[in-house]
Amino acid sequence: MDLQVVKSLWGSPYSDWVALDAVNTAGGVLLMWDKRMVEKVEVVMGKFSVSCLWKGLVDGFDWACSGIYGPHSDIERMELWNELSMVRNRWASPWSAIGDFNVIRVPSERQGQYTWCNGSSPPSMSRLDRALISSDWEEHFPDVLLKLLPRPISDHHPIMVETGGMAQGKSSFKFENMWLKEADFVGRVQGWWGNYVFWKGTKEAFSITLGSLIQQGYYWG
Repeated sequence: MDLQVVKSLWGSPYSDWVALDAVNTAGGVLLMWDKRMVEKVEVVMGKFSVSCLWKGLVDGFDWACSGIYGPHSDIERMELWNELSMVRNRWASPWSAIGDFNVIRVPSERQGQYTWCNGSSPPSMSRLDRALISSDWEEHFPDVLLKLLPRPISDHHPIMVETGGMAQGKSSFKFENMWLKEADFVGRVQGWWGNYVFWKGTKEAFSITLGSLIQQGYYWG
């Protein structure tokens, strides 16, 4: 990983980054952040993960994030769990762990909502990519939303974690009848709605979904 690649992904002059390089075509983790928002305090580099401890420049909030590319074998997977355990013991701060864990928790994660598909016929599908957060991280960043994004090239769907604490101030929403005249409007709304995945209960999930859909409409309209 070099500066040219990083700039091609995020060209902001305020970006900073740390990376775990890939081995041939496998693995590789890149963590990027806005230096105007957080200050890097410490980095822990593992074999399958890279972790950062950040300090918020606005609120002084310390929190950690681990980017993960999980191995395929059970033996190496134990190394990953030990890496993450070491990070958690090293930093007592609120923590998030995000990436391709290359493992399912229960057999049902090979059906339904998936993040990986091999493209064969019939396809093999699994939920391998996930975001895990500690309870104190969620207390600071409320209304956690996990979005499943389209996959234009990779066999993995990108996932995006969005929180209420990162959102802008509330404003009233007004539906514009002119939107219905757009040929792709209904299809776009259906696509946005279908991409949302939640950690909350049913009623709360609906409320957050509706809010996210409205926000997406603002971006589009």
